[in-house]
Amino acid sequence: MNLGSAAQKVLVVADDQIAAKTLASIIRGAGYETFEALDGEDAVSLARNETPGLIVLDISSDTFSAPWDGYRIMEWMRRMKVSRGVPVIIVADNAQDFDVERAVDAGTCGILYKPLNQGELLRLVCNVLEASVIMAA
Repeated sequence: MNLGSAAQKVLVVADDQIAAKTLASIIRGAGYETFEALDGEDAVSLARNETPGLIVLDISSDTFSAPWDGYRIMEWMRRMKVSRGVPVIIVADNAQDFDVERAVDAGTCGILYKPLNQGELLRLVCNVLEASVIMAA
């Protein structure tokens, strides 16, 4: 599924280490380079240092350490020059657990609900990264 580009980096952000590692493993299995962040500070730091082409943000439990939550992480990413235009895919437990309108306003390009279908995740990741490559060309 990968476009074959080593430059396609995906930043996976989840407050749960198992969720972060699982998402990263699925995405890495398709040939993409992944980086994992377990809180907002790590997410901002990795976005600055690694310049990802995509951010996958698990906001299911939304228990990131204060003052961070999934929306605040997206807001910070939009403020930083290196990640301002980076697409964000949200992973959530269900539509009632978060504000879809707020997520879209913050720059979400896709929303996936748990239980996560690996095929759907990979299709969305590939489609978003492929569209980014085409837009950059």
